[in-house]
Amino acid sequence: MPDGFEVGLGPDEVAVARLIGTIRAESCLHAGSVDRVWNLAPRAGDGEVEQDQQAAGAEIAVAKLLDRWVQAWGSVGAANATADVAGCQVRWTRHDRGHLPVHGGGEDDPAQKFILVTGLLPVYVVRGWLYGHQVLAREDWRWNTLPSRPYMGPQDALRPVWHLGWFP
Repeated sequence: MPDGFEVGLGPDEVAVARLIGTIRAESCLHAGSVDRVWNLAPRAGDGEVEQDQQAAGAEIAVAKLLDRWVQAWGSVGAANATADVAGCQVRWTRHDRGHLPVHGGGEDDPAQKFILVTGLLPVYVVRGWLYGHQVLAREDWRWNTLPSRPYMGPQDALRPVWHLGWFP
């Protein structure tokens, strides 16, 4: 098993992730939001809907693992300031060895905890977490090759999920 905790979602949880992701994508499209990594505007197309569905699934996986309620509806039509699960931001990537993205310039709250999740519906791996300020402090973690120039915390720097102290 890869580093982290593998979490499988049931058919009902997958359906909820797809619904939430679709609503988010529509909300962003109507608001004229841009993709945070690629700075594309407006967000449109099936790829964006699937990305939002996968991200919602990642949030459900973290909530399931930590036995907490996902704040999935809080981010529909709102800025990303609303925490996803138990006061933490959940960041998802489909890449098994992917990095934890955090955006500077006031876009992300440095005091929040950011949890990295990899995988695809219905199976995710909750990899670990860092505070936003820990990622933003490392200029060598800034990816200047992406249009939004996010900071990307590598997996080997992440704190284990059990350090969050929320396990039942």
